[in-house]
Amino acid sequence: MVVIYKRTFSFVSLLSLASLQMFFISACDNLNSLKRSLKGEDRCGFELEVQPQNGITIWLDGVQVAIKSPYLANNITPGSHLLEIKAAGYYPFNLPLNLQIGEIIKIPIALRPTSQPLPSSHPHQTTAKPLPDSYKPIKLNCSTSPSAIVKLDGAPAKKCKLRFKHTNGSLHAGDLHLNYRINAPGQLEFSFTNDDAAWMQNKNIIKPGEYFQLQAKSTRITRVAADGATQTLVLKKGK
Repeated sequence: MVVIYKRTFSFVSLLSLASLQMFFISACDNLNSLKRSLKGEDRCGFELEVQPQNGITIWLDGVQVAIKSPYLANNITPGSHLLEIKAAGYYPFNLPLNLQIGEIIKIPIALRPTSQPLPSSHPHQTTAKPLPDSYKPIKLNCSTSPSAIVKLDGAPAKKCKLRFKHTNGSLHAGDLHLNYRINAPGQLEFSFTNDDAAWMQNKNIIKPGEYFQLQAKSTRITRVAADGATQTLVLKKGK
């Protein structure tokens, strides 16, 4: 009986030790999670600058959060959110956000007065000039979301394959309208005119009139209209 008791006690002791180890592991995980939460490492947010700065209301996910600019939100849970800006005498502005853990993005926005008509969805196209003989045409593959007809210099792109053979011109995908140019080193650059929409290159906000180049692997260009409608164009180097 003594032997059986000792074996039983030994087995129970092992179970108790295993339970104790699991308890400490769980406690350590909870403590690390608490530390990350206190440091804000599992949070994200944005810095918003609006023109005009006063007389506005800023809404996040349907809740009013501010009445003037600039506004900093740095304790938001990661994921999808909807940013809205309203002001008397201005068109409302909506911007869907997809925030990642630990990131703080900058969002500059200039509201358009209702006294100014919205720009045409088909801006004036620049005259395309052929590339010099010393330049090789630049080839890109593209995709759109939602699906849209892609036009390069006014001509539909077959199977979404693009061949830039002019020094400058235009690229359209649905409501997304870009101007392009090929600079002296032979690099392809894009820009867009102010159309009251928010524009992003991958996850970076881009401003109207500023030229930007493609990333090494692929570039995602997104246009978010004032009503929240989104058009995305992905460009990749072709063969």
